[in-house]
Amino acid sequence: MAWLVVALAGCAAVFAAPSTALSAPTVSTDGAYSTGARTATVYGSLETEGLAWMTWAEYARVDGGSARESEWCATGGLAGQANSTLSRVAIPPSAFDSSPPVSLYGLAAGAEYCTRLIAEESGEIAQGALVTFIAGAPHVVLVKAESSDATTVDVEGGMETEADVPTRYWAEYARSSGGSPSELQWCASAGASGSAQATSVQAREFGPYPARGIQVTIAELIADGRYCLRLAAALPSGTAHTALLPLTAGAPTSTMSFVEPTGPSAMTLVS
Repeated sequence: MAWLVVALAGCAAVFAAPSTALSAPTVSTDGAYSTGARTATVYGSLETEGLAWMTWAEYARVDGGSARESEWCATGGLAGQANSTLSRVAIPPSAFDSSPPVSLYGLAAGAEYCTRLIAEESGEIAQGALVTFIAGAPHVVLVKAESSDATTVDVEGGMETEADVPTRYWAEYARSSGGSPSELQWCASAGASGSAQATSVQAREFGPYPARGIQVTIAELIADGRYCLRLAAALPSGTAHTALLPLTAGAPTSTMSFVEPTGPSAMTLVS
């Protein structure tokens, strides 16, 4: 298994085509995270099957760019238009478990992007799935929320962010049943509108890799109350949120299903 990191430098436009079905090798886009206000890293894995492959990345702005870019992100790369990195990274057959770090430059600070890894060998092309990230924002995921008593919940997650820069993080939550109209709207809109409560903000320095575990406690909930919650993290250059997780105060653990487009499908967390 060869680990890939590809830079989103340059902007040669390409039109997306349906994925080519390959039995082997396969490429996976595991995630992308910002390393500065206008820089980021996208990474994944490639099963080479003893062949030498060339890899690169395609990317587009989710919004704020062209209509064709937005369409590309919305359709999972099946339609619309994306940018392609001009550089190609050669992966020799013997490259197993390598991780050459490559930075992404020239991104629009605060903009949301979708991206995927591409691999090619002798005209055969394999494509990873799309993942999204916000340029300049930390990469944060929510793992689980566990009730420590009837009115208190411990929220656990992970974060990757710019090294040696204090990152602020907190939890946001609202009642999804029996709350105010604004709280109900926040849960129903996946946090896009309405209002929520927030825990106190914590700050900590993190390294860019591996992901670091974080924990936030939400207290004074209503016993048996139904809530939705998420983790948030911020750098001066941007703020990121996880998807919402439903929870009943005092009930057993709620675990996030990693099918959201906000990061990799799994993380190995380091305390």
